[in-house]
Amino acid sequence: MWQLPIPFIHRRLARIVGPRLRELTADSLRAFPGKGVMKPEQAEIERLRKEVAKLKMKRDILKKSAAFFAKESM
Repeated sequence: MWQLPIPFIHRRLARIVGPRLRELTADSLRAFPGKGVMKPEQAEIERLRKEVAKLKMKRDILKKSAAFFAKESM
């Protein structure tokens, strides 16, 4: 097994961990996407997406039922 000098390991670690650490301290909500608290704008977008999906489902059900009753009345 080969051994690396400590200064070399320190530089490599700083290069890998440093940017992520700066990102975490700069904006903790964006540092780890999907693992933290959503920003209010993101929460609103998510809520609206769910609402759109629900409304589309209701619309499709109404279309199918209208077609069914139109077919029966013929």
